[in-house]
Amino acid sequence: MATALLTGIVTDTDNFSNPATSPETLSIASQLLRLGGNLTLINRWMARDKSVNLLKLWARRWRV
Repeated sequence: MATALLTGIVTDTDNFSNPATSPETLSIASQLLRLGGNLTLINRWMARDKSVNLLKLWARRWRV
């Protein structure tokens, strides 16, 4: 459950890089890590094991 909740935070904050990231967000994420949330697994789901074409599509989405 901690990993699932942490996944929501990571995706909603774009890996803790947008204005949705607040001290409270980081505190909750820290608590979830202490409760067994697996950030390594989340990062693997988010970027690893993705096709090059999918990563290129993501890159196009974030260009300004």
